[in-house]
Amino acid sequence: MSTLLPELIIEILLRLPIKSICRFKCTSKSWLALITHPQFIKMHLARTRKQKLLLCNPYVNAHLCLVDLERSFEDKVHPKVDQLNIKPNIQYVECICGSNGLFYIKFEYHDSSFFICNPSTRESKEILDVPLLNSSYFVGFGYVESIDDYKAVRVFNDQKLLHIFSLRNNSWKIVMGNFPVRQPSFIDGVSLNGAVHWGTLCYPDDLGVITVFDLAEEKFKTFPLPISNAPPNPSEYWRCNVYVIGEYLCVTFEVFINRTKECVEAVDGIWIMKEYGVKESWIRIVKSHGLRDPIPLCLWENDGIILFFSYFGQPERILCYDEKDGKLRKEFVIDGKYRIYAYVESLVSFKYNVEYSSTLGFLHNFAPSQLQSTSQIPSSSSVSLDISGLLTEDQLV
Repeated sequence: MSTLLPELIIEILLRLPIKSICRFKCTSKSWLALITHPQFIKMHLARTRKQKLLLCNPYVNAHLCLVDLERSFEDKVHPKVDQLNIKPNIQYVECICGSNGLFYIKFEYHDSSFFICNPSTRESKEILDVPLLNSSYFVGFGYVESIDDYKAVRVFNDQKLLHIFSLRNNSWKIVMGNFPVRQPSFIDGVSLNGAVHWGTLCYPDDLGVITVFDLAEEKFKTFPLPISNAPPNPSEYWRCNVYVIGEYLCVTFEVFINRTKECVEAVDGIWIMKEYGVKESWIRIVKSHGLRDPIPLCLWENDGIILFFSYFGQPERILCYDEKDGKLRKEFVIDGKYRIYAYVESLVSFKYNVEYSSTLGFLHNFAPSQLQSTSQIPSSSSVSLDISGLLTEDQLV
């Protein structure tokens, strides 16, 4: 039987889809140690660009399912959905937010329960909860690279309280915190650069700001909106929604009341912050092309952008527009009514038990200092892995 160098085996594994890599966990203990090691997982995350959609039907036969975005565009038909079974017999499900392929999800049956789930690997973990206050709250979830941890935060604005969950510590803590915005939009936050970002309600006399919660420092700050003045003939109020596409923070605006042409045109489109935290870097790209309040999902190959459009009485559509010329490239229709979230396939796991890897005898071959990263999702060139002694000859094929 021919042999392959360990470096080549790792290079091959990094190019495989998640489903295939998970199967190879059964090859040997050393392969299992490699595939589940945090450094290998980060290397795979840095390289993968496999985009999928998580579809959430909260109420009617409440369920979650997955759609392969690339295959759906190629087939040009209604996509085949892959149902995700985490908890049976549920009456309500809510996908709250996600980061690096992990999602923070709420289920209700007789009572509420919260899970962190990786839909790519089908791993899920129920979170032991703290008693909830009898008041409304909004949520965020994200990755903190500086401490290699995933955190969830619940903001009880009227109580000036924060519930913060650390996945690494597997515990909640309660701290005092005053949300710095008069009128938050109460839509769940999105994660980028180790922070959670929330939109705002805008008024002619108070346009509001993007509220940012630094998950490492556990402190609030704010970013300016791309518009600095009220639009012509302003509505009584309108909403700024915040999203993340690729490595960029982006916003859209929804005008609810008195939708004058001048007001809508002034805020129409998708605004991207090209340089994180810099007001002057806001640019407007794709306009809505007559679609009312499309939702940006992710970037696509060759300067494309994926949008989700849902409006009463019309089928739900996934659209791919050209970012430069604004032309529609391709689309497909979703059967049913869903809330839709884009994510990149990943091996990221909530299993932080280092003893699990060390019992397999390979932990000493991976020096943490060999992993160098400058962003939330490191580039493939910034990640290295010492595989000396990792795979012995009898394990090479």
